[in-house]
Amino acid sequence: MEDRDTRIRAYCDAIKRHYNNLPEKTQREIVNDLEVLLLQHYAPGVIEEAEESIVPRKTCFNGEIARKIRIDAGLTQKQLCKLLRGTLELQGKLSRYESNRLDIRGKEGAGFKREYLDWLKSKGYDPFNSGESA
Repeated sequence: MEDRDTRIRAYCDAIKRHYNNLPEKTQREIVNDLEVLLLQHYAPGVIEEAEESIVPRKTCFNGEIARKIRIDAGLTQKQLCKLLRGTLELQGKLSRYESNRLDIRGKEGAGFKREYLDWLKSKGYDPFNSGESA
């Protein structure tokens, strides 16, 4: 068991060393692949535990602010989904986030959610800091 733990640590360390030097799209693919691997082969609780660090319960997410940021950036929901994921499949989820009909703290869609929140933060909106908005 110790040998396996050592190997896992070595893999994680190698990923950490190289991850930041990779293109953003490749970074997203790595995270998504890791999430799928964990969900399919290991305890789903691992993802739930990680979710807590992705979207803390103290989030002050406001869909109206997020929608305004997207519009100000000149993007439709479909365009933003394509930009973040290269797919239009998540447009419905984005719509529900922006209309506050879907709690961004929910357990589904970790990869897209992280990309969306990172994009919002890059536009000056930090939903984890109630005093900061775009």
